[in-house]
Amino acid sequence: MARYYFDIESGTSHRDEVGETLKDDRAAWREAMRRACEIEDVLAPGGSWRMTVRKEKYTVFRVSVDTDWPMEGEKEDRKSTR
Repeated sequence: MARYYFDIESGTSHRDEVGETLKDDRAAWREAMRRACEIEDVLAPGGSWRMTVRKEKYTVFRVSVDTDWPMEGEKEDRKSTR
């Protein structure tokens, strides 16, 4: 068992100072994906966020999501294919 920390950056930074005790890196990945679903639920086009998962003071992995608005021509192309 190890303590993992889930730091979030999305315009402002939230450094996880409490962390969560998990079995291994795989369990930390599952927890990161659960948290990512919660974050993506409120993400709007043009938004972005990044989660850094740490074990002790070392980075285990990062998850990043960047969104943007499609260009005008792309919007029209999508309408015509529906």
